[in-house]
Amino acid sequence: MLVALNLETINNTAKKYKNDRLIGILIARYDTNKDLIAPNYELWNSLTGKHLDVFLAGYGSYISPDETNDRKKIIEFTEPNVNRVYFDTDAFVSIIRKLEQNVKKYNFKDTSPVLILLNVKNGKIIWKENLVVALMNDKKPVPFSMNSIMTKVSKLTEKYNSIYEISNELTFHSINAKHSLPEISISDLFTLITSII
Repeated sequence: MLVALNLETINNTAKKYKNDRLIGILIARYDTNKDLIAPNYELWNSLTGKHLDVFLAGYGSYISPDETNDRKKIIEFTEPNVNRVYFDTDAFVSIIRKLEQNVKKYNFKDTSPVLILLNVKNGKIIWKENLVVALMNDKKPVPFSMNSIMTKVSKLTEKYNSIYEISNELTFHSINAKHSLPEISISDLFTLITSII
């Protein structure tokens, strides 16, 4: 998990990749998702990294407690937050606006966390090749499904480095949900996959 206060951070990281790969941008406002982010951050951090970098949109690190306010909040993890990871509302809104311009079918809704997967080729993010995955169903919060999806996406990125391959695999698993992902119903998974371009 990498912090990203702006899209430039994400673009600069993508330029360093020597091979084609996927990245994820996690859209989860801390105020409404702290019960999801704090307990899952370490798990998601362990699941991602080698094959998939996930950027936390609007999050930064190493803020002084004196600099915090209503718009900048240090995250309260169950483990000590030694890097002083924090959420910056203004940075979050800025990234959301830019993502809405770059990812055509993405419209920000402050109802559930969203993971946007993007192809990176030759060190450049291919914005039109994306998969937008809602990590929870807006109508029925199911946090265990969120972790199942994060685990599944992480495993798939070990095998594939293309949005299209990941999309096909997620669709296949949604059809065979009773055998592949027993904790996610077929209708839940179709709801979770919100956009493929």
